[in-house]
Amino acid sequence: MSIQCKPVPNALTTPSTYILRFVPRDTADEQNLAADIHRYQPNFSPEAVETILQAENETLRIQALQDARQHLLLFSLLDMHEGGQTGPAVSVSAEGDQTLQGFRGSAVSSLTVPVNDYASLKELIRNSYGGRLVDVLEVKVDS
Repeated sequence: MSIQCKPVPNALTTPSTYILRFVPRDTADEQNLAADIHRYQPNFSPEAVETILQAENETLRIQALQDARQHLLLFSLLDMHEGGQTGPAVSVSAEGDQTLQGFRGSAVSSLTVPVNDYASLKELIRNSYGGRLVDVLEVKVDS
């Protein structure tokens, strides 16, 4: 990738001053970059490389719904848009680690969350959140 250095005049100053603006050139989107990496490293499919490129950071939501009929909680991962992509719901009825599957287009394929006090969580969701608790998660990949 090459970078062009471009002086831009500041029209608000007298005498004229300039700001240096650095403009990237010859950039590639993730799909084309993944194809190029695959060409040099054929052990990795273009889809796997694209997932790795997207996996640095992702912000998503986790939802816990109360299912009053079956007396359990339903956990799922959601994208950041209301009514958007949703991972499959996981029924939770006791303490323990729960593995939530990601949704289409997410770099997170699965996420394991611990449930340490099921009874208190269920009561909190029912009494304080009207049966639905949604929280934002920022998932970061350590380098």
